[in-house]
Amino acid sequence: MAQIINPSHSSKGLLFVLSRVFDRAGFYGLRSLIVIYMISGTMNIPQDKAYYIYSLIGIGLGFSQVIGALFGDLLLGNKKTALIGCIMQAIGAFTLCIPSIEGLYTGLALIILGGGLYTPNIYAGFGKQYLDRTKLLDAGYTFFYMGVNIGALLGPVFIGYFGSIDYMVGFILSGVVMLFSCIPLIFTKDVEIEKIKVVEGPIKKKYSVLAIIVTVITIYWLLYELVSFRIFEILQQINPADILNLPVSFLQSINLLFLFPFGVVAIVYWTYRYSSSLKKLTIGLLFSTLACIFLLLVPSGATSSPVFTYLFYILLMTISEVFISPVLSSAVVKYGHPKYLTILFSLVFLPFKLVTWLMPLIGESFMENSLLGVEISFVVSILFTVGLFLFIRKSDALLSNGNTVKV
Repeated sequence: MAQIINPSHSSKGLLFVLSRVFDRAGFYGLRSLIVIYMISGTMNIPQDKAYYIYSLIGIGLGFSQVIGALFGDLLLGNKKTALIGCIMQAIGAFTLCIPSIEGLYTGLALIILGGGLYTPNIYAGFGKQYLDRTKLLDAGYTFFYMGVNIGALLGPVFIGYFGSIDYMVGFILSGVVMLFSCIPLIFTKDVEIEKIKVVEGPIKKKYSVLAIIVTVITIYWLLYELVSFRIFEILQQINPADILNLPVSFLQSINLLFLFPFGVVAIVYWTYRYSSSLKKLTIGLLFSTLACIFLLLVPSGATSSPVFTYLFYILLMTISEVFISPVLSSAVVKYGHPKYLTILFSLVFLPFKLVTWLMPLIGESFMENSLLGVEISFVVSILFTVGLFLFIRKSDALLSNGNTVKV
């Protein structure tokens, strides 16, 4: 690992992180209410149709991000496009307060379009703050990723609580929090790409590395979903008395508590020491493989200590995520052209949305045999870990050569 000579982060980056915290809190708070609202006496939508509508939200957000990226890179710039997206999402949340099918569909459509305008532009806007310090990208996006998780944790807790009392209060709070995400953005400024001279490395090799990273991380999340069927089985075996009578659903957020200490250590270490994105990806896959080995060692069916089994698996996967999750975003900035970063972000996010859409179609087989998903994940993780290790040994010189930027 090489030492970073000037380990100073962008002060403007904090504004993007704060905006993302509010955005995620508003969105995840609303998301925690929407299915219950649809099947409640207010809307009386059948449960299967409600879950189908819910699944379309994720798919719609994926494709609407392409539209938002085109606006951000080619028409309005990242700041204006993201601000419009914030406001549109908030209007969508307020529209859900209209207790009718028309209000529901209009509100969700506005949230999908607003999210599509906001998300890729906030990622690209943050990344552009690091164009003159690309070796700090992994640390920067780890901080950004922690902000996402803070919002995802707080939103369902506070908005979900008030929404459980009255749906309309929950939707109004979601809209207000989404509007708060506009405030930090007001104090940001789009980076003028024209004033930045980019000394391109070998384009074919750069995009080959980016394609490898996108492919590996997509497979990683697909395998994560396959293992989740076994994890769901283990969660069902947990008695609330074993966790101080807390609801079992609390454990599903425990990874966020593990994330913060490991995330902080990663941010500090990667601020001063640099290693390539693919090396971090390999380490992340190694921890994912260890998590699969651990689950395979646990007897199938009922386990004698489901709480320990669950917590130790989540601990290994949290470490894995710290190495893997920021890598995709930093790789887009490092290996992509600065002028089209937003478009590139929107495209690399699409495979993850497709994975989300695919899982319900193939999930039945893994629900019947949950260990099958663990076994497949173990084999594929081993193959990808070894493959990446061999690739790194042959291409080590390339991995540190992204865009060289002169301001």
